[in-house]
Amino acid sequence: MKLGRWTISRVVAVTRRAIGLEGFSAPILLGAAMLGALAMACSPAGPVPSIENSDGGAGAAGLIDGSGGAGASASGGEGGAGASTPDFCPELSDGDWCDGESLVTCAGAAEVALAECHYGCDSSTQGGSHACIEPNPDACIGKVDGRWCDLTDLVHCQDDAVLWRVHCASGCESMPPGTADRCQPVPFCTAVPDPVSPAAPTESCNYMDWELSPDGFYLISRFGTSADQTTWGHGTTCGYLQGHYDYQGCRYDVHSSNCLDNDTSIPWAQGHVDYDFDDVIDTVNTHMVGDVPDPQIFYVADAQRFNCGALLRVSNPETNRCVVVYTEDGGPGSLYEGPSYGARRTLDASPAVSHYLLVEDWGWANSDLVYVEWGLPGDVPGKTCTPCQSTAAEAGTETQRTPYDPNHMQSGLDCR
Repeated sequence: MKLGRWTISRVVAVTRRAIGLEGFSAPILLGAAMLGALAMACSPAGPVPSIENSDGGAGAAGLIDGSGGAGASASGGEGGAGASTPDFCPELSDGDWCDGESLVTCAGAAEVALAECHYGCDSSTQGGSHACIEPNPDACIGKVDGRWCDLTDLVHCQDDAVLWRVHCASGCESMPPGTADRCQPVPFCTAVPDPVSPAAPTESCNYMDWELSPDGFYLISRFGTSADQTTWGHGTTCGYLQGHYDYQGCRYDVHSSNCLDNDTSIPWAQGHVDYDFDDVIDTVNTHMVGDVPDPQIFYVADAQRFNCGALLRVSNPETNRCVVVYTEDGGPGSLYEGPSYGARRTLDASPAVSHYLLVEDWGWANSDLVYVEWGLPGDVPGKTCTPCQSTAAEAGTETQRTPYDPNHMQSGLDCR
């Protein structure tokens, strides 16, 4: 089901999304002086493509492990490989050497890198030129496009070729026909609650709930790109807030009628979510292991909760995959977080986010849970991360919000 989007072009303002499978966001009120400049036309888009049938890029291989990161290729890296034998390199020449199931790189009689070989280490070649055994390149021949188990790996097949490959630390689970295979769940770093929250939002301001989750867990929905006709051609809440600051020449709060300071540039805010869906999925498929080099496609809504330009770490407890995102838009509407729907606050996210995290279900009522933490120094959207290394974005941590508050531009309505 897909609910429509509408726009109110008077003092009450520019409205946001309605949730179906793609998410809902509610209005942010703007002053009358801003509306003319901020009105944007709506253009239609096609139906939402299936994530299993999306086109992709080059193949990749990596590890879904307890750290949430990709399999490490360097000694001491995040999600690192098993330890090698002490004093392994002193008697060996420079180069790569097998040490059990690990590949050790020696230089100057010292170990300089260590990689775990998930398919075994080949020591049949000359010493110093050992190598990890490569996975089966023909794993997808004869298979329908989608996700399949290949021993302990999860591979995405497309046109008889491996689009990407991730290693499942706890093994791969073959599902019944018609259902995509998946990695076996890995124990998460903190207790995962029931998806139905005992503290679901029951009140709203300007059609939205402005509070943080009581436990850092949120349901996940999806919005934006050419697959979402309700957002295509529209500006975002944080884009409007940027325009509000630019118009006033400062970080202006309409409720106090004051310039709070001259810091007016909202980090990461693009002002739109108009990206081609297939291009987004292609990009993520190419970088399913490690960082994705296109930060702008890793946006989320919920700016009324986290404020605009906030960096967040989002983890999927089912896979332990974690990625950094930024807040670009407002919403979702509190109606679709209430007891009659998901009964839990929702993180409305880019298709890039759900695809990278290997989320299976998104929307309202029956979507997967994700764990949200505040970003850390050095975080960049699209960067892989490790769950539970930061502070959960939960009630009581509001001081970590950015100073770029969407409430600053709500004329006649104060939601703080």
